[in-house]
Amino acid sequence: MGKNAFLILACGVLLTAGAGELPLAVRGAPAAYTIVVPAAASPSQRYAAEELRDYTEKMTGVKLPIVTDAEPLPAKAVLIGGTKYTDIKADVGTDGFRLVARPPHLLVIGSPDRGALYGVYELLERFGGCRWYASWCEKVPRRDRFAVPDTLDDTQVPAFAMREPFWWDVLQNGAFAARLRVNSRSWRQNEEKFGGTPFRFGGGLASCHTFNLLLPPEKYFDAHPEYFSMVKGQRLKHPSQLCLTNPDVLRIVTSNVLARIRRDPGAKFYGVSQNDWYNYCECPACKAIDDEEESHAGTMVRFVNAVAEAVEKEFPDVLIETLAYQYTRKPPKKTRLRHNVIPCLCTIECDFAQPIDVSPYKHNISFRDDIRGWAKQTDLLYVWDYTTDFRNYTMPFPNVYALQGNVKFFHANGVKCLFEQGAYQGRHGDFAELKSWLLAKWMWNPELPMKPLLDDFFAGYYGKAAPYVRDYFEAIHKMQRFASSFPNKPLRIFDSVADSVLPDEFLGFAAGCWEQALDAVKDDPATSYNARMAAFSFDFLRLERLRLKTDKVLVFARKSGAADDLAKAQGLAKSLLARMAEAKNILLAESASRHEQLLKEWRELVARSSVAAISTTSGEVEEHHISLAKKGTWGDFADDPKAADGKALKLFNTHFEWCATFQMHRIAFEPGAKYKVRVRVRVDKLRDGGEAFWAGVYDPVAKVGRGGIQPRTEKTSSDYAWYDVCTWVPNEREYFWIGPGRFGKDGKSSIQALWIDKIDFTRVDVAQPVAEASRPRDAVLLVCAHPDDLEGCLGLALLMRSKYAVQVVDFTRGEGGCGEAGYLDGSTAVKRIAEERSICKALGCDPIFLSQINFRGRAYAEPYVTAELERIIVERRPKAVFAHWPVDTHPDHVQCSAAVQHALFNVKRDHGFSCELYFFEETVQQTMNFHPQYYVDISPVMSEATELIGRYVCQNGTMLAENKKKRTAAHGRSAPRPVKFAEPYATFSGKPLRGGVLEEFAIPGNK
Repeated sequence: MGKNAFLILACGVLLTAGAGELPLAVRGAPAAYTIVVPAAASPSQRYAAEELRDYTEKMTGVKLPIVTDAEPLPAKAVLIGGTKYTDIKADVGTDGFRLVARPPHLLVIGSPDRGALYGVYELLERFGGCRWYASWCEKVPRRDRFAVPDTLDDTQVPAFAMREPFWWDVLQNGAFAARLRVNSRSWRQNEEKFGGTPFRFGGGLASCHTFNLLLPPEKYFDAHPEYFSMVKGQRLKHPSQLCLTNPDVLRIVTSNVLARIRRDPGAKFYGVSQNDWYNYCECPACKAIDDEEESHAGTMVRFVNAVAEAVEKEFPDVLIETLAYQYTRKPPKKTRLRHNVIPCLCTIECDFAQPIDVSPYKHNISFRDDIRGWAKQTDLLYVWDYTTDFRNYTMPFPNVYALQGNVKFFHANGVKCLFEQGAYQGRHGDFAELKSWLLAKWMWNPELPMKPLLDDFFAGYYGKAAPYVRDYFEAIHKMQRFASSFPNKPLRIFDSVADSVLPDEFLGFAAGCWEQALDAVKDDPATSYNARMAAFSFDFLRLERLRLKTDKVLVFARKSGAADDLAKAQGLAKSLLARMAEAKNILLAESASRHEQLLKEWRELVARSSVAAISTTSGEVEEHHISLAKKGTWGDFADDPKAADGKALKLFNTHFEWCATFQMHRIAFEPGAKYKVRVRVRVDKLRDGGEAFWAGVYDPVAKVGRGGIQPRTEKTSSDYAWYDVCTWVPNEREYFWIGPGRFGKDGKSSIQALWIDKIDFTRVDVAQPVAEASRPRDAVLLVCAHPDDLEGCLGLALLMRSKYAVQVVDFTRGEGGCGEAGYLDGSTAVKRIAEERSICKALGCDPIFLSQINFRGRAYAEPYVTAELERIIVERRPKAVFAHWPVDTHPDHVQCSAAVQHALFNVKRDHGFSCELYFFEETVQQTMNFHPQYYVDISPVMSEATELIGRYVCQNGTMLAENKKKRTAAHGRSAPRPVKFAEPYATFSGKPLRGGVLEEFAIPGNK
């Protein structure tokens, strides 16, 4: 900037001092400001000027002219980038910017790469109110005035150099990605005007799994099996890794890496990394290094360091990326990374319901140690994080409350490149638009508060539907966060529908939220689309839950109930298929074969006229009901004249994976009965002496196999034959599996192909009747709002335990009892649950915690929680239920009491069962207008009761115990026959229940 130009800017400060703002555009007035870019402006700087011009016009109707700094400085200008009139410097890197008001001018200072463009978007968002929630959903307010403060001076530098929320909409739309201020490492080239692809992986060497590309087993294994990993004493062709101590492997890989860089120079990264499975090399040389390094990353880092050293001699600016993934996630003990090697640390095993540094899950704990170990080795740390369920893109995956914590954790541990993988293959994964938008915001600035961002997005994207969508959103996250407060209930990225912690009773409440949401925007097509597509994931869960009940291939059980929900399931399937046709690019799962299989099953469901007929002793499952992974690669469905129906499932000999599976939930087995499963197959042999196929039944929850066979080729036939697999008592979470035979020592298959015709299930015994047990004790239920409310009736509970089966039911688990932090992360609940269980142990029970949610001031007892309580009452058929008095200063107590009454009414109406209902008083004097009909002498158990109450540490148990003594002592003096300590009880009618439970324990002479 020249001296005279600087004087012009300085004079401008004097002329407009005290004005308060720079009005960039005023509706109805001529354009006062001109946008100025450098004469040699970069594509992104020119695009920044165009975006500012276009959105200013959309907001105000005023179109600002654009000129270059080759012309004289206009009287009022927005200077974008390093114009010759801008002498203010800013150390903001390639993506940062500085916004400076120098009245009457406004400076947007940023690099020619992306910084100036991002600065313009900050102006439009912060001062114009523009929002870009999705590529199809932008909000541009109508403004009479677009202005910025005349004191503006704001410098921003993003927290991460590489920021990629790898979700479909961001990946497919460069303009949208630029507006979110994210950049890319993906293989898809981004236009230069949007900022280009600054972190591109070149030479076809992507960010993951390049070993087979750099040294293909198809080319090298037959002549040199020693190049590939030795596993259990045998060199493997597939699935294999490389033998990283073999000098020829290093020579070939290095040569191929250099060749690829020469063909495609100029990229930021080139990947040299392990294949996407285990089977690391266990040869003596590799094992010795890994033992020395106390990690399999030992051989990996030494190998990649050697490749990087050779690369640096020819390409000193190139970075070699490698994975710290699964078996290589733990850093080596001795070897250090070269300066031109960047490790990509992957979170694939973690729990994603809570932040990595909060979750008690074992893999989160080890990940914390691993990332800190790598951070000590390098300041070029790259993290590959996961933000969706890859098995079911469109299933509820309540992880939003973990996202910010994870981004903060990565930033605190020195991560420079952050890749957040989501549902990248299709639109409308679970809350996809929200998650990608939030991630973009936090990748720029991890400290942005969550609640204002959520409020902003919900209001802008869902419009009038926002309150109802938000209710559903908060509910599922509350439940998931609590479940994942325990080490054995993580939220994993390959969870199935059966793994969801959302109870069936919750689905009615959630359906009501979505019904209200859709009704609120029925007259707004754009927002209605957003709401309908957001509801897809919930409807997917509902459909898949119903299909577990209705989509039966075989029915053995006389009372399966499969027909009851068929119409509902068909309606949901039709609706989801219609939405997929409307959106055009929804993908249900990362696996294309799973996506196609689900669509096939949904279409079959819609076309079905009834559920399967009841089988008596046996039934067959045809091949088209079998799920096939990697269709076309691992196998395919084909015509086969030798098959009973002319069709079969053909498995190729390129692998020995469990690629063909049949889920047991598709059969309604008679509970407790034993069944034999067998499979009809034929084998195209290549040679005898090898394994033809292997098959079995597997329980993924218990992680155990049931039976299983591995026939050798000489024992099989080229014609179809039946093979018994196992005899067992099935459960619906298991699945039958089959795959081609495992390879021989030479790494080759012994078969050409395996053909599967059908599977047969035959009942081999009849469930034996259970001997009539002695009549159990009558049950009584003590229903409380929270842990620690039990203290109001604990004395009576201790007296009843010898005669009755006492069961404590708590509506909540104690979230929020010790402050907002506990409410959000479940840590308080974990402590309060432990306290409640300790106390209930003295009563001979384990407390039942209902799925109560309490947020945003909604009514306390949601319908699905009442339904849970109804189920407990029907199952246990208690003689009496004890609950809070209906009038109380604590609204939770009042609404809990109302829910109990409502549940009892429904049970009587729907099941014809009724029981006694009594109310107790809280001893902290919250209960109001309480008039007892019973006083129970608890003096004999008072010492034990106060000791137990004292265990409520989270709620100041010592104080509660003292209050208990004082209050029950006062009631003891008021009793018909004075006693030392008494608990009072009342009925709703105000009259004693003659012959009821309390008459056994009450002091004689009660009202």
